[in-house]
Amino acid sequence: MLVLVATTDTQGDRSDDYCHTVEGELVQLPVLDSDREFVGLASRRGTTTCVVADIDVDEATLRAAIGDSVDLHLAVARLLGEGTVLETRDGQLSPRESSPREMSLATMTVGLS
Repeated sequence: MLVLVATTDTQGDRSDDYCHTVEGELVQLPVLDSDREFVGLASRRGTTTCVVADIDVDEATLRAAIGDSVDLHLAVARLLGEGTVLETRDGQLSPRESSPREMSLATMTVGLS
């Protein structure tokens, strides 16, 4: 299933990047427009980047871990596709321009509110 997980890919592209999560752990989408970080579900720590990955998890387990935002989480992952690195800037979720997977959707943004 395509989901969002913590990554160090493209870390350092921005001077204020950070990754205190465990590489590959499931992440929660930012809660507020002003949030810049994704939070790891296992570590409860933040990162400024995540990546769409295909991992072996069923929807019921994911729903239990993520809660009410699981539908948005899955929709974002399906829309952007495996390998896309994401960031949030100014309340918008968007692919990183230097993501290993160049996309025609590079200018697409999803409002978090």
